[in-house]
Amino acid sequence: MKTIKNLKLFAILALFGAVLTACVQDDDYNTPEAGIEEPNVTVNYTLGELKQLLVASEGAPVKVGEGVSEPMYLEAYIVSNDKEGNIYKQVYVQDKPENPTHAIMISTEATGMFAIYGKGRKVYIRIDGLTVAMNKGMPIIGGTPDSNYGATRISENKFYEHVLPSTTIAEIVPLALTLSEAKNDTYLGMYAEIANAQFANPNQNYTTNSENTSVSVEDCEGANVELRNSSFADFADNPLPNGNGTIKAIIAKYGDNYQFFINTDKDVDFAGARCGAGEVGVFDAPFSEDFEGLTDYDNVSLDGWSNILVDGDRVWQAREHSDNMYAQLSAFNASGAVNAWLVTPGINIATVNNPVLSFETADGHNNGDALTVKISTNFDGDINTATWIDINPTLATGTTQGYGDFVFSGEIDLSAYVGENVFVAFIYEGDANGVTSTFQVDNVYIGEAGEQGNGGDNGGGENPGGDVTIVPAPLTEDFESFADYDNVSLTGWTNVKTTGDRVWQARAYDGNMYAQLNAHNAGGDVEGWLVTPGVDLTGITAPYLQFDSKDAYNNGDVLTVKVSTDFSGDVTTATWTDLDPIIATGSTGGHAPNFTDSGQVDLSAYAGQNVFVAFVYVGSANGVTTTMQIDNIFIGE
Repeated sequence: MKTIKNLKLFAILALFGAVLTACVQDDDYNTPEAGIEEPNVTVNYTLGELKQLLVASEGAPVKVGEGVSEPMYLEAYIVSNDKEGNIYKQVYVQDKPENPTHAIMISTEATGMFAIYGKGRKVYIRIDGLTVAMNKGMPIIGGTPDSNYGATRISENKFYEHVLPSTTIAEIVPLALTLSEAKNDTYLGMYAEIANAQFANPNQNYTTNSENTSVSVEDCEGANVELRNSSFADFADNPLPNGNGTIKAIIAKYGDNYQFFINTDKDVDFAGARCGAGEVGVFDAPFSEDFEGLTDYDNVSLDGWSNILVDGDRVWQAREHSDNMYAQLSAFNASGAVNAWLVTPGINIATVNNPVLSFETADGHNNGDALTVKISTNFDGDINTATWIDINPTLATGTTQGYGDFVFSGEIDLSAYVGENVFVAFIYEGDANGVTSTFQVDNVYIGEAGEQGNGGDNGGGENPGGDVTIVPAPLTEDFESFADYDNVSLTGWTNVKTTGDRVWQARAYDGNMYAQLNAHNAGGDVEGWLVTPGVDLTGITAPYLQFDSKDAYNNGDVLTVKVSTDFSGDVTTATWTDLDPIIATGSTGGHAPNFTDSGQVDLSAYAGQNVFVAFVYVGSANGVTTTMQIDNIFIGE
């Protein structure tokens, strides 16, 4: 066991009148520890009621029980265990051992608690005198309100005074969820079991370079969540299992990113066959794939295809721009080297007279060649044992700033492979410290020559150009048409990133949708532009702009609002003039309780013209990370 866990076991047991030899094994649910007696308390509160305080305060810290004379107790069941050192100074509890409805994390200075406060232990929490708060998106119980973390950690002595162990140790039955379902605030703090999961890159240990490490867990449908591992965990240096199966984990959140925590690596059972390995699909020509059935930001997961990580922590993702889906990969802001293969199913071209391969590529922020294309006839799911032949298609190149249009590959002759099954591999090789070029692949076709067009949809990303939409005034937008975590994608609007890997997202709170962006936990700098359609102000004499904004965890100004009359789809080539609205500010701890009205921002200088309004977020993971939300945009009179 790692040295950080200087167990205070004797002190804990002494506190409850126990001796060291009285401890029960983790899997013994019947025999109570000697010296522990059932607390004589009255349960008069629930975990659900406690979390409702956070809803009412819109996430602001709440000191519980002020003005209340009677002790306030709730009961809960521990789902965490700090025995192996991966959980540290935290106790996760939920309201029921099976099918819970509420859960929360207790933040404390106490450590080495597993002998008494292990998984399954029922506890009575005296909540009056403590604080319920949000810490970077995670609901917590802490000591006193804190502007940085929502609440301070509960001192060791106070923890033992307020969190009383019952003699009951229940079996915690994990919630059965898919990986996509687990990414929901409803389940924060709960113990869940995810099936059909695997590590995206199993060729590493649970931690790297003796540092806390996040490793990506994915499923066969393309969803993914980071598993967070402590360098002090007993299993820190163990290799990740290279298979598929189930993982039992606590669901947590940091900023906008969902995370898993495990109590032990024994809760990872990845012994089955991996997705995309061992079996490959075979289809008859003609074959085509335009990626339109996928969801933005999902890992590419298609019937018969293989999306294989060779090095690094990224595989090919589905991305969307201007209502067009495609596969994309980049090494920008990666942790190091990136090498991933996207391999088609086997395509039987026996009945095709003049077989060809064609596809389209687009490049972005190109600083070197990163894409190659190869063909095999004996791929069986293992790229290392197959024979691969390089081909020479026309690939997009030269777009050093922003993103270029899609480029047709030409028709690559496959007549040498008639009578065989052909597999085509799109191979990305880059490095965060070297070539980081973004590549996009679309409209893959294998079949008869001359039967696949070379359409060439526009690529998408940080600085896409193209036609713009003009709409009559008034323009109103409340973002209510979106689902939580969707990228903002509206007809005529432009949502682009000029720096970093984030764009404006739709978010929901308390039944209200809005657009949001922050730089917290980003890979580096973040600059995102959300631009309205052009609004025709013809015939309007006193036009104005009005909107609402809200800030959270504010450590600096990040939002500016600009106007242009010559925007053509590329934010870098338009002429922009700064506007001076009232913007939310000052909410350094948690979210502001209410949105701030911008006031009516005068646009009369633009009467009779088409105006585009841009909401520009500029922040950095290493500097200003403030969260900004905007809503209820109006342009008219």
